[in-house]
Amino acid sequence: MYKIFIIALFLLLPLALSGCSSDREFIDTAPQTNAIISMQQFSEENGLSVENSAGGYLFKRPGVKLTLFPHLKYVRYNMETIKIPEAPFVADGELFIPLSLLQSLPGSFKVVKNEIVSDVFILLDPGHGGEDSGAIAGKAMEKDVVLDIARRTQRLLSAANIYSELTRDGDYFITLDQRSKIANRHPGAVFVSIHANAASSAQAQGIETFYLTSNISDNQRAIWVSNAYDFNTVSGRLEPDLELLAAERISHQNRDQSKVLAEFVQSNLITNLKETDRGVKQENFSVLRESFFGPAILIETGFLTHPPSRKKLLDPAYRQRLAESIANGIILFAKEYKSKL
Repeated sequence: MYKIFIIALFLLLPLALSGCSSDREFIDTAPQTNAIISMQQFSEENGLSVENSAGGYLFKRPGVKLTLFPHLKYVRYNMETIKIPEAPFVADGELFIPLSLLQSLPGSFKVVKNEIVSDVFILLDPGHGGEDSGAIAGKAMEKDVVLDIARRTQRLLSAANIYSELTRDGDYFITLDQRSKIANRHPGAVFVSIHANAASSAQAQGIETFYLTSNISDNQRAIWVSNAYDFNTVSGRLEPDLELLAAERISHQNRDQSKVLAEFVQSNLITNLKETDRGVKQENFSVLRESFFGPAILIETGFLTHPPSRKKLLDPAYRQRLAESIANGIILFAKEYKSKL
């Protein structure tokens, strides 16, 4: 059994940083940490009050003033500006603080590791790869953009103690059938396929998220599930009628949960990124149809054929915001459904 387990703020640097050679070195676009605590845990353990201050979070107690800025790799500690190894980040609407950040400060703080834990297993599926570039527009190739988003999403899920894997972690080709087979090796896995869109019109824009169409009946899909799944029990294989009934129940539950997952993810993407909302939709995509044993969604993160969207998708900081939004939606879903998966 697997153990599971915003916008990026580009702030004007304080005057104390005016002598630095580049603001970019203070921007963290891909947090790597696996050891974090929540803002609430940190403040409670250390007797700190918290208030908003200049785009950051000011933690105070007698003799201590610590200001943290989401996604920026510097802090203000009392009157000193300090560069830090990892930036705090926002997930599920809450600030999370890497322990390495606190360990780099001159003060002594108590820390308690964050306890967002779930038995949900997430399979992230970056579309295309290798000779299959996906959509191409200008210098942008879909296969590269979505792999980077998936890697960033995986790091954020890891920071929240949610276990995840990638169907591909490099520039190589795997078939649609292979992607589904990877998902089906993990009954209950939450399958999240990540893509970038394209259209004949350069005006098409926005973000949309798909789950499996209702045009495929639960009964028909149950036949596929029963053919793929080992329904053996301690007393032998289930009777055919019971096997089909069990498979149909699995199919119905997965479709319902896929819809909820799609809504969580789409809502976070639109709320955080303020892009055109193309909605939650149903479609008969192969990876949704043939991923039998858990919720499955497919996200179109934006149109490479829309020049302003393409410019954003080529920006690492924007891809980080996409990853944060996807991870936030998954975290909300994991909290809601971890006892049911």
